[in-house]
Amino acid sequence: NCYSRPKSPVLRRPVEPGLYTTLLVICSVLIGPLIAIVVGGRALRGSAALNADKIEAARREERIALARVLSIRETGTRINEQPICVIELLVALESGRRYRTSVRELVSIVDLPRLQPGAVLVVAQLAADRPEVAIIRDPDPFWRQRVETDGRIRSIETAGVWEPPAQQGRDAYGRLRIPRIVFLAFAVGAAAVTLIPAYSQIAWQLRGETMYTGDNARQAVEAITAERGSKFFHVYIYRSWISAEMPTSAGALTSDDISYDHGRVSRKGATLIQPDPEEASNELFDAADVDWSVLPAIMDEAARRSGITDGKDPLVTVSRDVQASGASAPQLVVVLRNDYYDAYITFDAKGTLLTMRGGVPGSDSYKAGE
Repeated sequence: NCYSRPKSPVLRRPVEPGLYTTLLVICSVLIGPLIAIVVGGRALRGSAALNADKIEAARREERIALARVLSIRETGTRINEQPICVIELLVALESGRRYRTSVRELVSIVDLPRLQPGAVLVVAQLAADRPEVAIIRDPDPFWRQRVETDGRIRSIETAGVWEPPAQQGRDAYGRLRIPRIVFLAFAVGAAAVTLIPAYSQIAWQLRGETMYTGDNARQAVEAITAERGSKFFHVYIYRSWISAEMPTSAGALTSDDISYDHGRVSRKGATLIQPDPEEASNELFDAADVDWSVLPAIMDEAARRSGITDGKDPLVTVSRDVQASGASAPQLVVVLRNDYYDAYITFDAKGTLLTMRGGVPGSDSYKAGE
């Protein structure tokens, strides 16, 4: 019927994160904030924010001027597919002073044609004693006419660069200098907040352990039950994480996919194939019904009995056998495979061997399945 579940656990094999992904996550979290700060700082270096108050003050104090575009180039940074560009300008103040400066602007594709070398723009000098300017994108009619008719700005061949003096505690552009140690502290703090839930799992993965080592699986299941309750339809234990199908809420016969990965329990959404309402109550089992500490022993026994000691992506499924008559105890099925063989070794909830099939020819499980 439409509620039927796939019986083969092999169908549920997403790629596992693994140790290398864990290390990559650690490195990304540690250096991510620093990269963002550095890239963002470079992208905005030399830019003059279009501050309405400062532009209005420039109008009142007659610090509006014409400027000619000398060059424009992309920085390589884009926001919403629009480039941040460095625009080099030759500015001609009404006082007679001429100088070169540059601004960094987020430029839309529509505006690019009017910002090409030779174009004349209206700018606001943001402070009387400093070179920074802001491009006025919608000047008043007087300045629009100046752009069209003023020939002086077009005739100026060159001018010197106005280098502003650095202020105490600030750089040459007036930006507050932030010590590198602050950036480092920010990165470490962000990493700590992000990684605190994953500390224990990261530690055992760095030691070469898996979910099948020691009490790792038991601790992971306890973390899931602490957040989502103790009832399960199915549990899938991979090398470094756990996926579980659990009731949507207490007493519900609908199922959600819940995962435990790097110390975090998260809901992935509704289970693709929902339980049959008539069988759901028989499928449910309690976490306390399973001795999760037997995983290391049953993994070793499964490898020994199947002859698959070099297995790839092992999997342990935990569920009730709904085909059995009456309510059965949950069973643990160890699935092992390599490039040539696979094996299915079934244990009861306490770790006692029940059935086996598959495996390397001549192995215990191979013989049992004949």
